Order: sequence, then structure tokens, then C-alpha cells
Amino acid sequence: QMEMSRDAIEIKEDASGSLVVTNISDVDIPCLRIFYKFYMPDVNVYVGGITYTAKVLDLGKGETKVVIPSHYAKGNSKVVMIKLYETAD
Repeated sequence: QMEMSRDAIEIKEDASGSLVVTNISDVDIPCLRIFYKFYMPDVNVYVGGITYTAKVLDLGKGETKVVIPSHYAKGNSKVVMIKLYETAD
């Protein structure tokens, strides 16, 4: 099981295929990375070997940011890990 940081981050896909990222913790998050892959939900299979990432910087407590990740396909991509970092580097 990969890290999802569910106690700190909430991610939802909006109608346009963007990711709506909300800090639900009580602390600011300097940096987080969202890892995602192409996914075929009808057969429950991840496609391809590459995992893409999107970086979010300076997400304040309670703050929401909209991320438009490259190579993300609405309904055909799936977030597989969310990792938090203590610095923006």
C-alpha cells in the first residue's frame, strides 16, 4: 500500500479533469507530490510502466488549489500516491 496522506490531503477530480487538492490538516504543507498512472477502470488495470507526478507548493492549512496535471486523463487516470515534504525542494 502506497502513502496517500489521507489525514492531511483530500483530492477530487473535477468535471474538467483537473485535480482539486485541499489541505485538511491543521498545518501548512510546504510541498506535496501527487503520483498518478493511466488506469483502465473497466478491467481494473494500470497501463504502462511510467508513473507521472504533479507538484503542489505552499498549500496552507485549509487551502485548496486546482492542479491541471500533464498526461492526466479524466476517468482514465488514477492517483496512486500522495507524498508530503517538509521543504519545497
